[in-house]
Amino acid sequence: MSASASGVTNIGQEKTTRAVIASGLGNMMEWYDFGVYGYFASTLSSQFFPSKNPLTSLLVTFAVFGVGFVVRPIGGFIFGHYGDKFGRRNVLAFTMAMMGVATFCVGLLPSYAVSGLWGPVLLTLCRLVQGFSAGGEWISSTSYIVEYGKENNRGFIGSFQMFSVGLGLLAGSFMGVLVSSVLSPEAASAWGWRIPFLFGISIAFVGLYLRLKLDETPRFKEVESEEGRSKSPLLETLRLYPKEILLCLGFTVNWTVSYYVALNYLPSYVVAVVKFPLSQTMTSNTIGLVLFLILTPVMGALSDKIGRKPLLMASCAGFAVFSYPLFLLLNNATFASILTAQLVFAVLEAAFSGPGAAALAEIFPTRIRVSALSLGYNTGVVIFGGMAPFICTYLIMSTHSITAPSFYVIGGGVISFICIALLPETAGQKLR
Repeated sequence: MSASASGVTNIGQEKTTRAVIASGLGNMMEWYDFGVYGYFASTLSSQFFPSKNPLTSLLVTFAVFGVGFVVRPIGGFIFGHYGDKFGRRNVLAFTMAMMGVATFCVGLLPSYAVSGLWGPVLLTLCRLVQGFSAGGEWISSTSYIVEYGKENNRGFIGSFQMFSVGLGLLAGSFMGVLVSSVLSPEAASAWGWRIPFLFGISIAFVGLYLRLKLDETPRFKEVESEEGRSKSPLLETLRLYPKEILLCLGFTVNWTVSYYVALNYLPSYVVAVVKFPLSQTMTSNTIGLVLFLILTPVMGALSDKIGRKPLLMASCAGFAVFSYPLFLLLNNATFASILTAQLVFAVLEAAFSGPGAAALAEIFPTRIRVSALSLGYNTGVVIFGGMAPFICTYLIMSTHSITAPSFYVIGGGVISFICIALLPETAGQKLR
């Protein structure tokens, strides 16, 4: 290889690496907040929604968590249109700033004891802002990072989208463990829970700095010069790709249900329902997240070799078959049983998350990719994922069965298995 060719390759690798890091930090910020919220859910319930029944307080806390997802499609429609029409880069910078400020503000909110209803109202408002920005964050960063990949490595490159999501959850859990370890339970409950939310602004500053220095993706520039930008990406998507939107929604069901249940809701479930100590719960959860982080890029790279569909369908089948036994195992209430269940969930989730971002982005052409994902992916997340902690808690309360959440996960696995079977294999092919 000539020196000039080597230089071009190095520049391309450098831009790809920068794109992966900058895109990933936004997802990390979003899921850092989710991780902290999930870790301190029981504390937030007592601070903002005090009740004689702790499970009722927890249910309302998860309802507020889910409220943020109601506006997610609105954010997706707006940011999706902007991202397809004017480019992905500016959307990524704006959503990063919104998420960081909203997370920081949660750490400043007055509790119910101090402000009455103002505390819960302001918490809900912060969740709405976070949900609006998240509606544009994942779809824009997924499109951005996948468009930097090549035919032979797009699964691996795209896997870092979900790697950053897991890293955010891990960072949130780590901050929760740190606060709980350093402070007394009384201090952590009174004011210590605010520290992780306030600290989130530092991640946002770094992410914003990197995103403002990004270039537009090569694929977007190529389409812009050859075809021109779509005048109305959303309408074009609805007119030309209705089947793909429905399959994208179905694709998302297993992903969002399993992710929110297995990696976000499970620590609260083990503490509140199984009555297992918080410190041991978070230790096992952290080990599960580390395994997920290790396996996700491995699964993404594997999907470049054997295809996306085998891994995606195997994951769906695994969740459908093993969720009920794993919830039974959780309720043995020993560290070994809880860790085993979380490790199995982590393997199944990595098998889907590794190839998932690339597979989803490959369904649609570059010209309308962000808008299309805003319709299919965000709708699926709102209906099935964002309310997952609330739905699982409600199922336990209404059925009086502590294994009831498993049936929600099973249903998600079955629906996505069928939809993925109907999609073409896209690994190794040029982006549409």
